[in-house]
Amino acid sequence: MLAARLVEPGVLRVDELPVPVADGNELLVKVLRASICGSDVHRVYDGFHESLPSGPGWPGHEGVGQIVQGSNGDCAPGDLVLLVPGAVANGTYAEYMVSSPGELLRLPPAMPVQSALMAQQLGTTIYALKRFWTEPPGDTAVILGAGSAGLYFLQLVRRLGFRRVVVTDQMPDRLETASKLGADFVVDVGDDDPLQVVGDLTGGAGCDFVIEAAGREATRAQAVQLARKFGRVGLFGHAERVGEAAFPFEPAWRGCLDVRFAVGAMFEPGLLSFREAVRLIDAGEVRIDHLAGRVYPLSELPRAMEAARDREAIKVHIAIADG
Repeated sequence: MLAARLVEPGVLRVDELPVPVADGNELLVKVLRASICGSDVHRVYDGFHESLPSGPGWPGHEGVGQIVQGSNGDCAPGDLVLLVPGAVANGTYAEYMVSSPGELLRLPPAMPVQSALMAQQLGTTIYALKRFWTEPPGDTAVILGAGSAGLYFLQLVRRLGFRRVVVTDQMPDRLETASKLGADFVVDVGDDDPLQVVGDLTGGAGCDFVIEAAGREATRAQAVQLARKFGRVGLFGHAERVGEAAFPFEPAWRGCLDVRFAVGAMFEPGLLSFREAVRLIDAGEVRIDHLAGRVYPLSELPRAMEAARDREAIKVHIAIADG
């Protein structure tokens, strides 16, 4: 089979490798389509790997496939499934992968593969928002980063009922998309200071809720600055570097902020957030048309990863097999 591996920091190679063998508790899946997550960019270029070369298909974790062998009681051979790997050593940047029984879910038979693929990241944002905000909607929410995750958060926060939602980014085309998806205000951080904009909107008080979806130390620090006293900060973005990193503890402490992290959606019992993501996309309740992005064949994954790193599209996809 054709599969990608990280062979040294920042270097992906696509090779012919043996088809993996599923043990009695695993399922063998033919991968049809994958997409690149911002966390993959960090893992490839920023040192988030324990040993090299990596397992085949790593660090791909957004994928749709068809079961070839095995069952988990809900899915059986021939079924289309959403892949949400977390505990397995391989990944979705390969023609075949093995999955543990709890890391995939059956898709509606008529759901287009590309639409279904978008449910993986949507599921992670649904899971995060359940951890971040369980109260009645507040007045002002700010989302830092208008990548695919940030734009999902925008739609979900709008559904919660916040009076106004602000989105920041440094790319005008992404901010234009945010406006089309319902952002009340967008801030181009290359031209305007988000602290000034949010301060003007809130009479200097700051916002009730900030979501950091860019995965940068600078935006995590900015999230703390933007929140009002006793406000809420949700940290979603991947760590920017391995090991310890600076965090503005004193301003967060002085502001009495409630700071929450969200990671590990694939370990949620029953994969409830991913199931809800499939439902929302299938019903047309969350928009995904802006995520059509660019499509590369698996053989060109190294170039595709560079495109994702350089933010050439909101979402970069990998065509692996017909389906």
